[in-house]
Amino acid sequence: LKDENAYQLFLTGVLLQLSGKYEVKADFENGKGRFDILLRSNAPNLPHAIMELKRSRSNARPETVEADAKAALEQIKDRDYMFGLSGNIILYGMAFKGKEAKVLSETMFR
Repeated sequence: LKDENAYQLFLTGVLLQLSGKYEVKADFENGKGRFDILLRSNAPNLPHAIMELKRSRSNARPETVEADAKAALEQIKDRDYMFGLSGNIILYGMAFKGKEAKVLSETMFR
């Protein structure tokens, strides 16, 4: 996988299996920017989810991959990708380096 977009397309394709329970959106404008993936819950008991992806350099050290995942989480908050959502929201910051991945999450309530 050569760039962030390839990871985003792959993950969006997998998440489309949740259609019905979730509205799956990718690369839409919200807040002060464009989120990578949004799962908007169609049921009040299910949380919404926002995913921001980063591709780490091929020579990145493991701590750099984790820092990229943290930066992805911060980007969700800084650019207010949660705008218009209410209830439980799970934020996912993901960084990829080849087949290696680091996923960090945080739960918010609005």
